[in-house]
Amino acid sequence: MSANAPERKVVQEMPRNLGRRVSRAWGAAAVLAAALVGGGAAAGHAAASPAPSEAKQIDLSAASLADLGQLESSLGRWDRAMVAVEEALLLDRQYGSPFAVAVGQSTLALSTLRAGRPREARDLVCDLFDYVASSGNTAFFLNTLELAAVIAGALDEIPLAARLLGAAQTIRRESGMQLTQPEAALLDELLAPARASVTPQEWDTEEAAGRALSQPEALTLLRSLSPA
Repeated sequence: MSANAPERKVVQEMPRNLGRRVSRAWGAAAVLAAALVGGGAAAGHAAASPAPSEAKQIDLSAASLADLGQLESSLGRWDRAMVAVEEALLLDRQYGSPFAVAVGQSTLALSTLRAGRPREARDLVCDLFDYVASSGNTAFFLNTLELAAVIAGALDEIPLAARLLGAAQTIRRESGMQLTQPEAALLDELLAPARASVTPQEWDTEEAAGRALSQPEALTLLRSLSPA
């Protein structure tokens, strides 16, 4: 990705509390990305902030870029969001924590999906499977299941979409991590085309099958999103 020096300077000098303002603008869209796994993109970077001042500046730059990506997403500018988040990911992969990388990649997957590129979004989510399996982060697991459900629906893999959604519903109920009303409304909106492509009975049958899964079985189902 290319950017001129003045643009980079502005991004690097963005205040860290932009994350709080962006999280309000990003709103319910973060249900499928960073906000439910610890307070948004800035939180992912704060958890990984290293001690040396230069490293802290790098961490701040990555967090600011990720926040900028979320802001662009909240305004529906998906291609611009992808550029910002991709640059943040470049820094994270060099200097950040696995958590920061996972949050950034999830955010990028959502932006990529909303930009009309579901296959690329699927590939980004599939790259997260090992982290989901090893991290023990239930909130991130839930977000990934829901994001994968939307991606599966966009790829016309309707039974898989419904089962992934059902699996997430069970884990949310068991963990007490319920969606807020705006978050649930957004998820319903993103899944509406997939749901409308089959009969209500067909959808409900697959969703019920997903709800019957244990967490290890839900992880196996999640991995089935990978192309053969």
